[in-house]
Amino acid sequence: MNSLKVRFALLFTVIVASILILFILVIYTVRRQFYYNDFALHIKDRANLAANLLIMPEDLDVPTLTRLSSNLIQRLPQQGIRIYNENNFPIYIDDSSSIRVYTDLITTVRKKNALSYMENGRHVEAYTFTHNSRQYVIVASAVDKEGNKQLQQFRSLLFMTFLFSLGVTFITSFIFSQKALSPLSDLSRQAEGITLSNLGARLKAGRKKDEIYQLTESFNKMLERLQLSSDVQKTFLSNVSHELRTPLTVMLSNIDVALMKERNEHYYKESLSSLKGDVKKLSTLTDKLIELAQTSYDASKANFEPVRMDELLWEAKTEVVTRYPESNIIIQSSISPENDEKLIVKGDKRLLTIAIINLLDNACKFSQSYSPVTCKTLLENDKLVIHIKDQGIGINQEEQTNLMQPFYRAPSAKNHPGFGLGLSITNTILKNHHISLSISSAVSCGTTVTLQF
Repeated sequence: MNSLKVRFALLFTVIVASILILFILVIYTVRRQFYYNDFALHIKDRANLAANLLIMPEDLDVPTLTRLSSNLIQRLPQQGIRIYNENNFPIYIDDSSSIRVYTDLITTVRKKNALSYMENGRHVEAYTFTHNSRQYVIVASAVDKEGNKQLQQFRSLLFMTFLFSLGVTFITSFIFSQKALSPLSDLSRQAEGITLSNLGARLKAGRKKDEIYQLTESFNKMLERLQLSSDVQKTFLSNVSHELRTPLTVMLSNIDVALMKERNEHYYKESLSSLKGDVKKLSTLTDKLIELAQTSYDASKANFEPVRMDELLWEAKTEVVTRYPESNIIIQSSISPENDEKLIVKGDKRLLTIAIINLLDNACKFSQSYSPVTCKTLLENDKLVIHIKDQGIGINQEEQTNLMQPFYRAPSAKNHPGFGLGLSITNTILKNHHISLSISSAVSCGTTVTLQF
């Protein structure tokens, strides 16, 4: 009973049952009123005949009237007719029923001209009849046995039809809901097959762009986020275990050597100075790893706001110059003042600053002292473009394909400090901001990095 298909079928059946009950009540009420009005006409026909036979012939007695009316028209079941003169005195009674006619009833009929009601299963019609300026009151009654029988049969027919309709409705709605929900069952089976080892699998969406398709797309997007989170976690753990184990082992070895025997003060100072340098490198590496994990986790958590890229470039330059005092960073712009709004982009200022600083840091690191590093903003096809160009050692074509991999360092960069994380972090940030990154470089000819917004 907990099945969604059964609940849908029951709900639809209840709705249809409510509509059917309302429809049946209307039909039955109209049918019953038709029988009521039709039987009232039959009663009045017989009462009018009796009144005409009684009032018109002056010498007609009651037994003769009763015999004539019975011969002229068929009597109704338990028929009763009473006629009262203007003094409310009965002048004709052909009634074996136990209906009591009070003076108040006759008075009410004279005021309203007609009165119709049911009493003890009998249909009673009371109305006025005028002849020769005299007002008579006729009270006629009978039992509609045939009408009641037909109504009973009609009720039985409606009840059987109602039950049959409910059965057909439930079966039909169950089959329909089963067919309608079959894509959900299929999605459930697919989802059960996705585990931590195959987060790259995706649910197959239907061809129709309906709610099921939207649900499937939402699930797939959720799986993408889960896969990204899992990949970031695995990468981070792998990187930490790989990059931190070696320097920590070296540090422990140096400490063990220093503690093996008594050393002079100069030796201890050199050892502590070496350990301090190693700790700084580990601290820098840890910061880079945290940045890599944060930028790779979820772009939806970034604080996107309007950012002026020309101002950000100057802030990044200030930071890089403190690291490389002998650097020569030149910021240029070919964007006219009327297109000043093109310099404003939507993004996370903190992350974009990290990306630009990493690019300028690489340009200065791999360039000679006072060698110019040009950072130029321009418009191409009405889109903002930033070129960062240096005259450093350059990168050959084969090495460029691996530059975005974490911890990758080209052979030509081994003599320069770093961990191989800057470009990987930068690339992730730019991807999350939908900014394309391209690198053009050649050995000994410098490198040009292009950002297209």
